[in-house]
Amino acid sequence: MQFAKTGLAQAIEHPAAVVMLAEDEGREGPVGYCVGSLQEPPALFRPELYTYISDLYVLPEYRRQGIGTGLVERVRGWGYLKGAFAVSLIAPTGSAAVRLAERIGMRPIQVLMYAPGQR
Repeated sequence: MQFAKTGLAQAIEHPAAVVMLAEDEGREGPVGYCVGSLQEPPALFRPELYTYISDLYVLPEYRRQGIGTGLVERVRGWGYLKGAFAVSLIAPTGSAAVRLAERIGMRPIQVLMYAPGQR
């Protein structure tokens, strides 16, 4: 697994962020990770503190075993203990992350539209 070492190191050191790791006793190194941080949106939107999940990854051979769900729930629980009762993430349409989010009760609240620039 290739970690985005700089980003993970920053998250580990940031007081408003958390990195949860999943391990397999018989394997060296983590088999998955989830990064979350506390966010305060502009009052115009949802004026409540929430946990934003910025990264979620599970090695392919460990997928579909509940590891991703477990990692998200651990990050969600961490946020809850910090006073963030809502959770948010951004994922590509139709991705496994969207299906996981729907399984744990998350629903889309907005759609991000994108058009590539022309050169």
